Amino acid sequence: MMLFQKRLFQFILIGCIFFLVSCKSHNSMKESMVETEMQFAGDSSSLVIIWTSGDKEMALKTVLAYALNSKLNGWIQNVTLLAWGPAVQLLGKDKNIQNVFTYLKQAGVTILVDKKCVDDYGLNKEFEGLNLEIKNLGRPLSVFILQKRTILTF
Repeated sequence: MMLFQKRLFQFILIGCIFFLVSCKSHNSMKESMVETEMQFAGDSSSLVIIWTSGDKEMALKTVLAYALNSKLNGWIQNVTLLAWGPAVQLLGKDKNIQNVFTYLKQAGVTILVDKKCVDDYGLNKEFEGLNLEIKNLGRPLSVFILQKRTILTF
């Protein structure tokens, strides 16, 4: 009888160990799936940055720096920068800001500048040589919202 109890105990112990290992394996698999989903989301992420401030320091230290670094460091795959309002005036008149836009374009940031603002500020001549896409931004912004893209406003 003692041998039977010993074998039964071993059988139960082995069963418990197998059960615990399979639970750990299941949890690891779930964690791996979550990590994979996060990586997938990161690979296909899209950010739209709406830049409206005419403040040069804000532009250089936050808006443009974040847009550029997001793209260069692979934090966000698709970065779109919309220049609107007083930001368009700053971009049209400031050579340092224009130079940063050269780097943004080279890094692969999509840049859209509001046509109405270019016209209202009388900056058509200033934007001729910048090779930026100038268009009315109301519709593209609405599309980005409907696509549920992440939108960051400065």
